[in-house]
Amino acid sequence: MMARLFKMWPKARRETPPQQAGTAMDANLRDALTESRQRYKDLVEISSDFSWEVGSDGNFAFVSPSGALGWRADDLLGRAPGAFLREPTAEVEPVSIRSAAANPFLSRYPVQSGEVWFRRADGREACLAISVRPVTDDKGRWLGARGICRDVTEDRDRDAALARAHGRERLFGYIVRTIRDQVDPLGMMNAAAKAISRALTAEYAEIYRVDGGEASQAVASGSGPGDQLGAVFLDKAMEEPRAVTSEVDGGYGLALATQHGGAVNGVLVLWRDAAIGRWTEDELDLAISAAEHLGIAIEQAVQHERLEVLSRTDGLTGLLNRRSFVADLARRHARVVQGDQPGALVYCDLDNFKQVNDTHGHERGDAAICDIARILESATRGGDLVARLGGDEFALWLENTGEENAASRARDLLSRTETLKVHSGSPEAPLGVSLGIAILEPGSDETLEALMARADLAMYDSKQRGKGCYTIAVPADAIELAEVRQG
Repeated sequence: MMARLFKMWPKARRETPPQQAGTAMDANLRDALTESRQRYKDLVEISSDFSWEVGSDGNFAFVSPSGALGWRADDLLGRAPGAFLREPTAEVEPVSIRSAAANPFLSRYPVQSGEVWFRRADGREACLAISVRPVTDDKGRWLGARGICRDVTEDRDRDAALARAHGRERLFGYIVRTIRDQVDPLGMMNAAAKAISRALTAEYAEIYRVDGGEASQAVASGSGPGDQLGAVFLDKAMEEPRAVTSEVDGGYGLALATQHGGAVNGVLVLWRDAAIGRWTEDELDLAISAAEHLGIAIEQAVQHERLEVLSRTDGLTGLLNRRSFVADLARRHARVVQGDQPGALVYCDLDNFKQVNDTHGHERGDAAICDIARILESATRGGDLVARLGGDEFALWLENTGEENAASRARDLLSRTETLKVHSGSPEAPLGVSLGIAILEPGSDETLEALMARADLAMYDSKQRGKGCYTIAVPADAIELAEVRQG
């Protein structure tokens, strides 16, 4: 059996001398070792950007021949790794355990996928994922370390950008929700100022509304330099497309114009103490996003106010409508009843208005209505009320006005309405006004409805007396006394 196997073995192999066989084996082992080293080198290069080794002196003893991060290998050899870190470490001889803790290149313990910031040849920083294996002798003494590094700066920048984006989204969502939950325009602005301040770590916030290039403060929140901020920022912020920053009163100010439909409609101004630090790029980006939404919120507030004005006012004259006048009059009535100053309710009705429409048309009639509205407004003071009740009927509330003062103001009003005669339908039917006045005395128990009825009756008395005059209603207590006597 063995003889047959021997005969089957190749002849050259069978005849190779023992010495030659040993030489061939050594060559095969060398080739295998070389190939193994090359494979290892290839694997290291694939899995990392560079490999390195430091000696017991703490300096680079080996760096991949291709170098690292723009450095040539010769640029790094013999130099301490700590000199290239974000916070350079000063290594001393022998390398201390303390320096090793601050510098993973000098680690006494294995490190798997740690991170370190390393300076590139061009001065920029790179984030390196580092794996380290310490080198020791048979007695456990540290002789150095070797490892590999991979540049993960782009990964970290991307992670940081995502984190910032999530943070901005979270804070921006908070701002939007806070603003959205408010209906009242002033409440909306206050909520916006507080939410933006909290999101940007600002101690003071102002929101200005801009109309026709003129800025007026809408709200302010927190404590800060106050009016000084507006003086520093407003004009410049309305001209600049991006954020405007400046040092103000021991802190840092920030201002951005808000827009809607391509036009500036407001300015957001923020301030914080210098101890908090300057505004970062992330904070500026968030402020810009907040300002964009704030521009929409300001426009919504403006529209809300316009709708509120429309719901309260007469569409032709801009005066209070009947519903709003009665609601406001109820508050004034309660104040007089509980206070110590009288008030006067005046009903005003145009004389011969039908002839204006019949002769000149409704456009001329509308012009006459607008003219009497302006006359009534000009004859009132800041605390008074003026309303168009409907058609050619108007009403006034004269604050802090007794009978004598009411009569004086009625005569002045009749004098002003002389200009209405230009709208008259004919000389025989001149356009004018008839007035009825009811005085409400402090402490009176007269109801609002009774007060309005007295003024209305007084106005009709003026009509019966020939028009173009005023009548002061009989006092409420006299009416009550007459009713008692009649009863």
